Amino acid sequence: MEEESKILSSVENGVGRLIFNNPQRRNAMSLEMWETTSRTLEAFDQNPEVRVIVLSGAGGKAFVSGADISKFESERSSVEQTLHYNEVTAETSRVHTAGFPCRAQQGQATRAATGELACAARSS
Repeated sequence: MEEESKILSSVENGVGRLIFNNPQRRNAMSLEMWETTSRTLEAFDQNPEVRVIVLSGAGGKAFVSGADISKFESERSSVEQTLHYNEVTAETSRVHTAGFPCRAQQGQATRAATGELACAARSS
């Protein structure tokens, strides 16, 4: 499965939807998933038709379980890689929290590290 397909998104009737689609790992986030999430949230933020953002996890067992530790060796094995990973995850949080407040989607468990990526509404 390609990384891009691990983040699904759509916009319909003012609702931007982002689905974390890595259910075999309980939607654990790889670096590429963080990068795609950031780009998707930025696109939602720039789209005046998007009034609400709903983020959910595929598979029905988890919203996002956290970082994909199976990718640490390839994505975080050096100081430089770790710094880059931290920058990307911080940017995703900055992009998301800049335009929308946030709530967890009902019915899906969240982890503290990813709880801010859940549900949001534009107030204007």
